[in-house]
Amino acid sequence: RIISPVTELVKEVAELNPEEEPIPLAEHFPWVEIRELAADFDNYIARLHDFIERERLFTGDVSHELRTPLAILDGAANLILNDKSIDEKLHKRVSRIARASVDMSRIVAALLALAREKGDVYQRTIHCDCRTVIEEEINRYKAIFHHKSLDVQLEITAIPDLAIDQAILSMVFGNLLRNAFSYTEEGSITIIIDENSICVEDTGCGLDPKSIEKLTRPYVRTPDSSGTGLGLSLVWRLCERYGWTLILENRQQGGTRAKVVFKAQTQQSD
Repeated sequence: RIISPVTELVKEVAELNPEEEPIPLAEHFPWVEIRELAADFDNYIARLHDFIERERLFTGDVSHELRTPLAILDGAANLILNDKSIDEKLHKRVSRIARASVDMSRIVAALLALAREKGDVYQRTIHCDCRTVIEEEINRYKAIFHHKSLDVQLEITAIPDLAIDQAILSMVFGNLLRNAFSYTEEGSITIIIDENSICVEDTGCGLDPKSIEKLTRPYVRTPDSSGTGLGLSLVWRLCERYGWTLILENRQQGGTRAKVVFKAQTQQSD
């Protein structure tokens, strides 16, 4: 008789869903102590529900507000590309703007997908053209870091079969590749692809062994970094979301190795 009200409260709390409109629990319990405890749960669930609603509204607003300027940017770029009077040099530059606009639209959609519940991840069957994504990202960062004389090598033994939006792989691989270009002043960058993983190796400065585990936290940067400290954090969250494994380590020969293993994703798809 003494513990039954507590047991009942535990059962009621376990059945609560923060995404649904909160149902007050305190009024169901006449015992003063249990009522106070239930009231605390009511306050917590109400705050959690409000937080989720604000996040939903925010992601919806982001989607709505960004799509219009991105559509305008894409339309303007295509109008310029269709102008026969522009020279080849300008055409190439505008083409890059047009591709960036498309990439931004895909990234917005992918980030909104990341904000959804994990149960939504595998609901759609999507085939990712991994080879195209990898080659596009390599060409992108070669152009951005054209001032560096780096030997970029691509070794492919097999292509991963991933059921994800291409923007997801683009964000994961692109962030790892950008880091490799950023922290390698000379030498080479090697991208190794097999049926179950993507590995980016460089001959750069390497990582501080004491800070490797912290680098996947938001806003954590190495002392010589000029970035925001969000790239690896985003990669880590995407890998966690899709059941992948991110491995960061120093190479024995010097430099860094960043590897994403897709084993859990492959098993999920099977």
